[in-house]
Amino acid sequence: MMDNIYTIQKPNSASKYLGIFGILVSLFLLFFYSNCIEFFIYIGEQYVDLEGKIEANQVISIKVVIATLIILLFSISILFLFNVKFRFKEIINKFIDLNSLNSFFFNDPLSSKTTHIKYMLFFGVFIGVLTHIYFLLFGTPKQEGVIEQYSTMFYPLSIILLFFILAISKSINLSIKSKKLFKYFIYLLLIGIIIIYGEEISWGQRIFNWNSSGVFENYNLQNETNAHNFLNPLYRFIYPIVGMGSFLIMFFMWFFPSKEKNDLVELISPHRSMFFLAFIMACSTYKGHSEIYEELIGVFIFLYCIRLFYCVKFPAKKTNE
Repeated sequence: MMDNIYTIQKPNSASKYLGIFGILVSLFLLFFYSNCIEFFIYIGEQYVDLEGKIEANQVISIKVVIATLIILLFSISILFLFNVKFRFKEIINKFIDLNSLNSFFFNDPLSSKTTHIKYMLFFGVFIGVLTHIYFLLFGTPKQEGVIEQYSTMFYPLSIILLFFILAISKSINLSIKSKKLFKYFIYLLLIGIIIIYGEEISWGQRIFNWNSSGVFENYNLQNETNAHNFLNPLYRFIYPIVGMGSFLIMFFMWFFPSKEKNDLVELISPHRSMFFLAFIMACSTYKGHSEIYEELIGVFIFLYCIRLFYCVKFPAKKTNE
C-alpha cells in the first residue's frame, strides 16, 4: 500500500493561533479585496509612478498578485492550524542528500558562528522575490522609483561594515602575507562600493537637487551628474554579460572548487548561501537592461560584507593555512 504523503497531528497552541490569525487576515483581505486594489493603486500613483498614473495592465498585475498572495496566506494558515506535516523530507531524501545540502549552503569553514548564514539566504531570497513582485505590481518605472531610494541604503551600510572589518582584521586566522592581501582587497572593495554608491546618488545630486551642467546636461541620457548614464544604450549587452557571466563563475567556484583553494580565496569568494540571490539576479538580466538587477546589487554586496564581518569577528579555531 502506498504511504500517505502527509500526517495530521494535534496542533500546538502557537501553531493553532498562527493558523487562526492567518485565516482571519486572508479572509479580511478577501472581503476588502477591492479596497486593497485601490490602496495599492493609490500608493503606485503617489509614490512610484512619476507621472502619477497607473496603467490598465499594471492594475491587472496588482489584482493577480494580491489574489495570489491571499491564496498562499490562506493555504499556509490551514497548514499551521491543523499542524499538517508533509513527509516531503522522506520523499526528497530518496533523490537528494539533505544533510549534504544543508552542509553545502549553511556551513562556513572560516567562521565559528554560522547562524547568520541561514538569515543571509532567506533575506536574499525574500528581497529578490519581493523586488520581482514590486515590478509585477507597478511595472518598470520610466526613471528610478521609490524602491531604488531604499536599495541604495545598502551601500553605506556595506561601507560601515568594511571599516569595522579593517579595524578588527588582525584577529583573522590568516598568514601575514594573506592578511596584507586581504587588507588590500578590502581597500579596493571600499573604493568600488563608494564609486557605485556615488554613481547611484549622482554624487549627491539626488540629495541636494542641484542642476546638471556642461557635458552632463548635454550628453548624459538622464541629465544627471554621473558617468554610468552615458552608457545606457550599451546596457542591453552589459547586463546579461555581467549578470549571467558572474553567476556562471560563482557556480563553477561553488560546485567545482579547486583543490588548491586556500583560506584567503575561500574568504573573499561569495558564500554558497548567496546562490539563490545570484540566480535571481542573473535571470533578471536575460532581456538586457534590468532595474531588478540594479536594485539587488546593493543587497548582494551587503550580504557579502556581513559574511566577511563574521569570518573576521568570529574566525574558526582551525584553518588549513
